[in-house]
Amino acid sequence: MRFVLLTWLALLASGHAGAEQAVAQQVPGLPASPVAVLGRPQLLDDPIPVPASLQDDLQEARFADISNLDMSILQIDPRAERPRDPARWQGEVELGLNAAHGNTSNSMLFNRFEIRRATEWGVLSLDWDYVKSITNKAVTEHHALLDVSHQWMKEEERHGWFASFGMEYDEFRAFDLRTSFNGGRLISLLDQPDLLLVGRIGAGVSQEIGGLSEALVPEAILGLRLEHNLTRWQRITIGTEYYPDWRALSEFRLEADASWEIVLNERRNFSFKLTALDRYDSTPQGRKHNDFDYAMLFVWKF
Repeated sequence: MRFVLLTWLALLASGHAGAEQAVAQQVPGLPASPVAVLGRPQLLDDPIPVPASLQDDLQEARFADISNLDMSILQIDPRAERPRDPARWQGEVELGLNAAHGNTSNSMLFNRFEIRRATEWGVLSLDWDYVKSITNKAVTEHHALLDVSHQWMKEEERHGWFASFGMEYDEFRAFDLRTSFNGGRLISLLDQPDLLLVGRIGAGVSQEIGGLSEALVPEAILGLRLEHNLTRWQRITIGTEYYPDWRALSEFRLEADASWEIVLNERRNFSFKLTALDRYDSTPQGRKHNDFDYAMLFVWKF
């Protein structure tokens, strides 16, 4: 038995050596590599002897492949190099559906649309959120949120300015529509390749239309937003914005959101996202203070 095993190993070694000699004869200038049974495996980036006649072609092909590969899944960064084409838009569409029929019947629609454009001075963005839930043919939740903003920030600086306009519709709030406008200072607190922390501080006004009072409310704004790439295919985003009333700081609005995004198909820009949004109002006028939404969404970026 031992003799048979030794004979089989000898034949295998001689056959492998013969194959290497054949390859060396077919490609002039390429020496046969020694057989390494154990040890560190060769990677694609390890130096491999290549004939001088093929080195230029190999180098051009390698750079061509890298130039067509997008290694980033982060959103547009105001400090990043902006595209030269003024018509360049970037955005994403998020959609979530939930339905059940039987002893009870319910359905829920959650969709979000976001579009951004890099300009000569910064980034222009538009966000739209819409949620509608029906249980036993009765609407139990129905709201829409719109936010349009622009950020002015130079590429070589960590500070800038922002201005935003917001509109909120909620069928179950004590008002028909709330509008707000604010602006102020934009501060980059932490800027790393896979980690971005940005703060906002400023002031503005808001107005509730169709409620008990339609007076303008002067507000301050304090905000933080964190974006962190856990891996190339996973990202978490956490943000919060605090709007206290200048006349009485005990009266305020608070919006907080968090999401976890997982890339499903990098080539076709499909992702899966878990998201949550909480809207708090210290003066709900007989309604509940919190409105909390969470959803599982499919995302398509363009």
